[in-house]
Amino acid sequence: MRVFTVSDLHLDHQENKRWFNDLSAYDYQNDILILAGDLTHELTILAKAFQFLKTRFAQVLFVPGNHDLWVSTNHEYDSMEKFHQINLLAEDYGIITKPFTTNSFSFIPLLGWYDYSFGKPLDELFRRWADYTRCKWPDNFDTGAITNNFVSMNEAFLQAKNKFVISYSHFVPRIDVMPHYIPADRRLLYPVLGSIQLEKRSSAITLSDMEIFVFPELMYSLVLANIMSPVIWRWREEECFKRLKGKSPYKKLMRLKQFIMDNYEFNLDLDTWGLTNKDVEMKRFEGIISPEEIAKSNALFGYHGDKYYFDVDIRRHFGLDKYDGDIIPYWKTETVEAMTAFRRKEGYTTGAGECVSLAALYAAAAFIVCGIPFEDIYMILTPLHSQNFFDVQDGVLSNNRRIVTKSMWFNGTALIEKAQRALRNEQVIIVAHSTGYVHCLGASTIEADVYEYFYDRLSKYLSTELNSLVLANFLRSNSKYQKYFQFCRHRRGESMFVKAEVLFHYEHDSNMRISEETFNKLLDEVSDEDYTPYKNVERLCCEQFMAYINYEKIDIRQAEQRQAAVKYLNPFVPEPEVFVDELFSFVHMEPRLPKSEGSGVKTEPIKISVDQSAEQIIEYLESIRSSNVTADLAFYAYRDMSRCEWEPFIKAAIERNPVSIEAAKDKTIEQVYEELGRMDNESIYDGKRLGQPDEVANYQTGDGVEKAILLANVIRSREPEKSIEIDIDDNEVLVKTTAQYRFGSRKGFKKTLAI
Repeated sequence: MRVFTVSDLHLDHQENKRWFNDLSAYDYQNDILILAGDLTHELTILAKAFQFLKTRFAQVLFVPGNHDLWVSTNHEYDSMEKFHQINLLAEDYGIITKPFTTNSFSFIPLLGWYDYSFGKPLDELFRRWADYTRCKWPDNFDTGAITNNFVSMNEAFLQAKNKFVISYSHFVPRIDVMPHYIPADRRLLYPVLGSIQLEKRSSAITLSDMEIFVFPELMYSLVLANIMSPVIWRWREEECFKRLKGKSPYKKLMRLKQFIMDNYEFNLDLDTWGLTNKDVEMKRFEGIISPEEIAKSNALFGYHGDKYYFDVDIRRHFGLDKYDGDIIPYWKTETVEAMTAFRRKEGYTTGAGECVSLAALYAAAAFIVCGIPFEDIYMILTPLHSQNFFDVQDGVLSNNRRIVTKSMWFNGTALIEKAQRALRNEQVIIVAHSTGYVHCLGASTIEADVYEYFYDRLSKYLSTELNSLVLANFLRSNSKYQKYFQFCRHRRGESMFVKAEVLFHYEHDSNMRISEETFNKLLDEVSDEDYTPYKNVERLCCEQFMAYINYEKIDIRQAEQRQAAVKYLNPFVPEPEVFVDELFSFVHMEPRLPKSEGSGVKTEPIKISVDQSAEQIIEYLESIRSSNVTADLAFYAYRDMSRCEWEPFIKAAIERNPVSIEAAKDKTIEQVYEELGRMDNESIYDGKRLGQPDEVANYQTGDGVEKAILLANVIRSREPEKSIEIDIDDNEVLVKTTAQYRFGSRKGFKKTLAI
């Protein structure tokens, strides 16, 4: 038996049809033909082709291509209905469209489409690519929904197991199968060659820093996964939140900050999720993003930040300097369950998470616990940080475990200076919202008016008028200028003056603050000997300066008006231009947001309400999965294996879980099995949800299914060619290789997995 494969015969063309009709009637009688799509859009021609090929080959296996699904304008059916007609036609002529097994070979058809995973389509492609006019789809079916629909049909095909498994598809699963010598100007068709849906779905499970950068939909998918989780819904029953029933979302958000501070710590341990290799990671995303693009926006791949971002080397600050060459750590984002489970690790007494995990946690909790509408939550990602902007009152930013109100943003403390680092020094690479996202590399799916509104709200948050309090805050954070200023106090009809640096020294040891409601109480704390009854003519009174600003109606944010302030300050402050420029930078920051002019697959906004229950939200998200990629990926981030294909989960498990492999390196397989048996038998995930092998290894607990996958992964890492099968039968799990290993399970699956 021989196996032949061919595609794109396009029998509508006479030259192709002549070649086709000349196929030998005798040479292939014992052979298999894989026919990988694009025969013809005419059903009559397709029927004759099926009939003809059945006389030439022992078996003919077929999967349709995009050309086969073209429909005529006068036909009432759409391309999806035609797909089902083609399958019925193939069945009538004995053509196989499902998995086929003969002896030690299994052949698996993989359905697919394209969703611009391999690049942004140019206008020329839109003009020339016939699918845009010849295919007709159900309402609300965009390219992402079409791809999701076909890919979801593959689940039933993936159970086949044999010594040799051959899969075939009309569409390419990854762009690196294309020859490297194809010049850039000949890659017009790359966006319509296929999809990396499998890679994207497996990325939704591991959620590394790079994966989120490559697939920006993942950011809100993790938020939705946390919203589906029962963990945060239980927070509503905490006494501290029950006491706030009926209070404003803003008030609840202030309390949420303390709750997160008490229960989660910021974790920057890059060893938590193990090591990988730059080349390996770049190979996964070849054709989607270039090494140069990722290096500009990711600290693991070369980003070093702006010159004055840190007073130490940025790689040393994040602990990256100990990784030389191509070896880099995984920088994974955790679900709320994984964050909470950190308390099981040695050295932790609470949960923990890095900045992206904390941002996703805050976003979900703000919705569930604080009642902030989903559409009022924006996520902001820079190369080194992740924050949320909550559109409540004047705006609130999350910053790791803390939150920052607008008044806090301008208070001049060291803590706020750290909170400002990302937006002050970095280009924002992703803005994510319920209506879509904007990516610094040009992709944009967010609604234009929503993005414009967000830009306006964030800009107003980052800008304030100069007043007495803001001036005091500026001097607090720029102590080098305090020696040029003084404060005045009026007591019993007399004016008393105190040097600015002296008053700030008193403030440092007091609960009172300059220019706030407690200002007079702070002045009372100043010793009489630190006051003088006369004004120091070489210093400018802060009150005098502000009186000038208010009388002349000077807005320090306007360039032409800043010159008046420079002139007024000149007798007192050396280099007043520098002072005013720094003051302007203090009161006004222009966010460096990505432009929203790029292309992207638009989807319907995700519309969930704070009045819905978790069950209602899950039901709604399930209903829009076929038309909204973010909702679909949310279920993979949520790890619900009753609602997801297993292949992405297994792919993530065997490719991106180095911690469990490293922990087992000095143990025999029997020792690993015995150690797994001594662990707790409880998953950190409820219901039909599963943890990855490294979550089991890190938290030393897991269901039998999770332990079985970990063990299989260890075996596979040592003997990649060995056949490994996992049989899951309700409460019993069996890892079958040259030996057998048994585990108990409470997950209730009935499944056979080939690793």
